Amino acid sequence: MFLLIFAADVGYVAARAAHSRVLVGAIIAANTAWVAASVAAVVAGWFAITTLGTAVVVLQAGAVAVFAALQAMGLRHTQPSVTV
Repeated sequence: MFLLIFAADVGYVAARAAHSRVLVGAIIAANTAWVAASVAAVVAGWFAITTLGTAVVVLQAGAVAVFAALQAMGLRHTQPSVTV
C-alpha cells in the first residue's frame, strides 16, 4: 500500500509544471527512510532471508539511495518556486 501511495505522489509531483520543494523533499525523505529500513532489516535479521535475498535487499537499497542522492542534488540546483 505504501508503494502505491508513494508512486502516486511521485507521479503527481513529476506531472506539475512547478515542482514543490516540500513534496520533493518528502519523496527524498521517504527514499532515505526506505534505505534505512532495508539496511536495518538485514542487519537486525528481522526476516529469515537467504544470502541471495540479502543481496537483493542490499542492492535495492543501494539503488534507492542513488535515486535519493540524485533527487537531493536536483533539488539543490532548482530555484525556489511553489511551496505546496
